[in-house]
Amino acid sequence: MTASAKNRSFFISLLGWLGISFGSMMLLISIVQLVVWLVLMQSDDVQLAIYSFLFQEEVPEYAIIIVENLHYFIFSLFIFAVFLLLTSIGLLRRNNLCRYAFVFLLGCSVLYIAGTTIVNIYFNQMAVADMPEEGPEILVTVFSSVANIASIANVFFSLGISVLLIWAMVKLLGQKVRAEFLHS
Repeated sequence: MTASAKNRSFFISLLGWLGISFGSMMLLISIVQLVVWLVLMQSDDVQLAIYSFLFQEEVPEYAIIIVENLHYFIFSLFIFAVFLLLTSIGLLRRNNLCRYAFVFLLGCSVLYIAGTTIVNIYFNQMAVADMPEEGPEILVTVFSSVANIASIANVFFSLGISVLLIWAMVKLLGQKVRAEFLHS
């Protein structure tokens, strides 16, 4: 075993391979979404259905923004997946710039998790508020309880994943990892 192979930590290799796995999966998903968007969503019938949905009175503003800019979200996922793949490969090669880029991606992931958690809680609150009042009282009670439990579970899950990602960021920026990247 060479001296440089002895200095390679399992943590960095694990992060690199996890990044490659998740990046490959995200890249495949984003390519399929792009193909679906380019082929299916450009037909006149689908465009008519989208615009008839957008001009309904009860459609919230955020839904209009998401539907009108869906292609940007899909393309952003594609760019993120490619960037994750490249930085993960660089992480395996112990490239110091890729280490900082990977930390940046982890930070973006934490922000994304926080944003989607807030949106999910908002959706759950809206779903409870939009329940028909003519139905049985037990249905409204059960549905609101389930929505609250789902929101609480989502917060705990998001906090757990975010803490894990922040821990990985701190560890990647630590002295020991920095020394490993500078000496390889």
